[in-house]
Amino acid sequence: MILRPGRADDADALGAVFLAARADARFLPPLAHPVETLVPFLRDRVLPRCRIRVAADAGRAVGFLALHDGWVEHLYVIPEAHRRGVGRTLLDDAKAASPEGLTLWCFQRNIPALAFYAAQGFVEVERTGGAGNEEREPDVRLVWRPLHR
Repeated sequence: MILRPGRADDADALGAVFLAARADARFLPPLAHPVETLVPFLRDRVLPRCRIRVAADAGRAVGFLALHDGWVEHLYVIPEAHRRGVGRTLLDDAKAASPEGLTLWCFQRNIPALAFYAAQGFVEVERTGGAGNEEREPDVRLVWRPLHR
């Protein structure tokens, strides 16, 4: 597996990773927008605005992380790449790029993701009823801070 910067032509590959990860995650709410809007959203909003790292295996995207001003906006890994260090590698890269710390939101019912983030040193700082997200799904704000600042 290699990590590489996201490119303008990665929108389709990122969309495929996103959809595969979401389809496997039965505990996630339905998408808030029609699926056909995903690739244009990634191409026109996420790729130009965020620092994207793509995890690729044999040239195929198996995961990606979108980082913006210390916020992990998106972290998705395809199901067949779970438990192979893809998510940890992407997060380690984001930590190196954000030495002051990282923040992210995770749905409360996404128990596997919450356990993953806890294992990576994230701590819960806030819970909401979901009024601030498009899915209206209860969520948790998690923060990682380096040990030595």
